[in-house]
Amino acid sequence: MWLPGGQTAHPYSDRLAQHLERLGAQLSVVNAGVNGEETSSMVQRLQLLLDKRDESGCGGEDFEFVLILGGTNDLCKVNRCPEDIVRNLWSMHDTAHRAGLKTGALTLPYIHTWRLEQEVNADRVKINERLCDFVSRQKERSVLVDVAAKIPQDTEHMLFGIMMGCTFLVMDMTWLLTW
Repeated sequence: MWLPGGQTAHPYSDRLAQHLERLGAQLSVVNAGVNGEETSSMVQRLQLLLDKRDESGCGGEDFEFVLILGGTNDLCKVNRCPEDIVRNLWSMHDTAHRAGLKTGALTLPYIHTWRLEQEVNADRVKINERLCDFVSRQKERSVLVDVAAKIPQDTEHMLFGIMMGCTFLVMDMTWLLTW
């Protein structure tokens, strides 16, 4: 996440961990995201992280749940392919499910781009619809976290939208304690 006035990464996982701690939850939150990564490399890296948890820097955590947010960097490419993005996202969920984990599918928030903004947004909406469909067929193993619904979907709110959306996301994630 970019904070106003600088290029400081501040992942939503930090806010989630703080919120869960305030609630008294005994959960560990591990951020394994890489800024700027596209879904094709996320697929490969997730499998490696799950296979080699001790070597990944994750401290050998015994994971139960994986939150997956991917595709925003892919969408910013001129030669993007929404179907490839969807396939990669589904592949990551399948990888986590095969490892015995439940997953949270985070929808893609509005992305301000300097070119082809309407086309990018149309692709984003299609990807989110496919994520909703996927989760509806995986109810025992996946849950939808509709980030796109919580963040204002216009350029006026874009600068602060991600930060505000993280607060909403954290508030919505309290169901983790009971699922």
